[in-house]
Amino acid sequence: MSGRNKLSLLAVLSILFSLNAFAAQISVSIAPKDKAIEVLQLYPDEVGELEIIVSNEGNEAIENLNLKISVEGSLQLLTDRTATKILNQSIPLIEPGESKLIFVKVKPRELSQEKQFVYVSYGFETFTHIIATYVEIIESPLEVQARLAKSALDIGESSKLVVTIKNKSNVAVNNITAELVLPSGLSKKSPKLETDFLSPGESIADREFLFDVDPTVTGEKKLLLLVSFDDSTGRHILERDFFIDVQNRRAVLYFIVVAIVALIVIALYLKRKPIKDKKPLEQPELKELEGKEVKELPTKGQEVRK
Repeated sequence: MSGRNKLSLLAVLSILFSLNAFAAQISVSIAPKDKAIEVLQLYPDEVGELEIIVSNEGNEAIENLNLKISVEGSLQLLTDRTATKILNQSIPLIEPGESKLIFVKVKPRELSQEKQFVYVSYGFETFTHIIATYVEIIESPLEVQARLAKSALDIGESSKLVVTIKNKSNVAVNNITAELVLPSGLSKKSPKLETDFLSPGESIADREFLFDVDPTVTGEKKLLLLVSFDDSTGRHILERDFFIDVQNRRAVLYFIVVAIVALIVIALYLKRKPIKDKKPLEQPELKELEGKEVKELPTKGQEVRK
């Protein structure tokens, strides 16, 4: 074996040894936050939590461990601001024997018959290891339909969310509530919906949730509709988000009208203004005679002098 091949083999063995040592020192697991269940089952639009445990089982401290949490299918990872498919986490330091907990919120957007996987990749400069769990999405006993009456609003304008809730199962659904959660600058004008139960096939149709927009608020705002209920498996909360765009559209319309009027006035002024200092058409034959003596020619009936 040549010296170059020996060096390559040693490098590969060194990498494999370091990875095995790393795997023996780090323990990562992911499971439902509720220890009583093995597999997380969620209705569409229901938020569930997973718990990631990162443990240092070695004798040396671990620094700068990176994790990438990702989901597939209809699952989404929820943060304080938005929903995403990928979430990155970094743990600066884990002492020997220490464990770190990371809680992750997931929400399915729609029903799926297939298992929806959640992956956790981890490593230092690169992700060298991966673990996974899955979420089962099951059909909800409640059908929730909701729509914004108007999503593009002017400053200080009001709007409403229209909600219909129907029990599509064959058993009663109990302790149903629905409420609108608003960001700062928006205020509710309607109380939350509350009912003790809905019998099979029964519904609450076109319930309106009115809200006002403060005159100082502009930009995109996120609204949350929370629908809670009890069924045979326990308490559930469905969460659906909506977005409105608040702009000073009256001011924009005013400037557009002013600009159009100004253009019309300018066009009329230019049309009526007389054109001065118009240059006569140049005659090429006169240019040719320029600088030459011109003799007067006799007119008809005059004698020609020699």
